[in-house]
Amino acid sequence: MNFTFAGSATFAAPTFVALLDNGTVQNFSTANPNTNIDRFIGVLPVTASAGNSVEITVSGAVSGFTNLVIGDEYHLSPNGTLTNTSGTGTIKVGRAISTTQLFVYSSTTIDTYVQSVSYTHLTLPTKA
Repeated sequence: MNFTFAGSATFAAPTFVALLDNGTVQNFSTANPNTNIDRFIGVLPVTASAGNSVEITVSGAVSGFTNLVIGDEYHLSPNGTLTNTSGTGTIKVGRAISTTQLFVYSSTTIDTYVQSVSYTHLTLPTKA
């Protein structure tokens, strides 16, 4: 699903993002430490610059991580820290499927919308 990336900088991938009220997405980071963790919608798997249209992975495998422990579940804090230990204010975001790949869990209903749009695009017309 495509969104406009908010902010005033370029962010390296992979970046965890939150959906803002204006329909844009913002990264979780130390620069945005008060981003509401409940607004997590997925991961931006490529480098992005503010104002550009970006495609977000709302569920599925995302590469580009380092030193993940295979099989561990990972949690995200509002400052963008990814850890395999749950803590106050963190949410579960995925499971490591390799040392460099995280299978991202969908934690919002936006994945239902994305999947319905995908299915709509994949529907073939019937012949008369």
